[in-house]
Amino acid sequence: MPSSRTAKQIVYGIFYFVVFSGIVSGVYFGFLRNPASCFDGRQNQGEEGVDCGGPCESCEIRKLMPLTAGSVKVLFAGANATLFAEVRNQNFTFGAASLTYAFEVKDGAGRVVKVVSGESFVYPGEIKYFVEPAAGVSQGGVSGANFTISNVAWKRKEEFPTPLMQFREVKTEEKQGGTLTTSGVIVNGETVPFRRLIVGALYVDQFGAVAGASTTELRDVRPFEERFFQITHPVLPGLDLRATKLYFEGRR
Repeated sequence: MPSSRTAKQIVYGIFYFVVFSGIVSGVYFGFLRNPASCFDGRQNQGEEGVDCGGPCESCEIRKLMPLTAGSVKVLFAGANATLFAEVRNQNFTFGAASLTYAFEVKDGAGRVVKVVSGESFVYPGEIKYFVEPAAGVSQGGVSGANFTISNVAWKRKEEFPTPLMQFREVKTEEKQGGTLTTSGVIVNGETVPFRRLIVGALYVDQFGAVAGASTTELRDVRPFEERFFQITHPVLPGLDLRATKLYFEGRR
């Protein structure tokens, strides 16, 4: 059996080990360990999942598919340049009620020569077209463009439904002087007015690729109103005018 002195040494050793371990743990948890957050890769601070729910973004939103930009182009018609991007929202129960977007136009060396940015939205399940004029951009000095989306704020479909709009009597004609004219009527099927409504036309070539884009703006469209619109664009070779696509952009 160990002597009394040896037993005391064992007791003291255990005591000092416990004290030392407590000090080390206190220093680690109090000063060295990163505080709990919504980006620490752990389920803590009352979260329902890893870094979601509770004080963090809801787990339902965290699992949503991101908005994706497909075709991004710099379109030229004579001396005019237009930036075009097609964005898909693959979430049919959530829409992006607000977002920030940016086009970066690049020259042949890959340097950014122009940035066009703004704020917009995308409805649940929508294919959204972003069309922006690019003043000062010449065809010879551009290699392409990038398109980015940030600061997306999601809302459920019930809170952010797609407006009921309908196009009628649409026609695209080539006028004298080298101008295309797309005209028709847009019907507001909502019980609320739209202070600002954008109607756009996409002109496609024989292969179905977008070759030109133009828009017009309508103001103060009343509930159930039928409003005439007209969009113009320079004539481009090789277009299939019968395949012209129309779209609208507006929110309640």
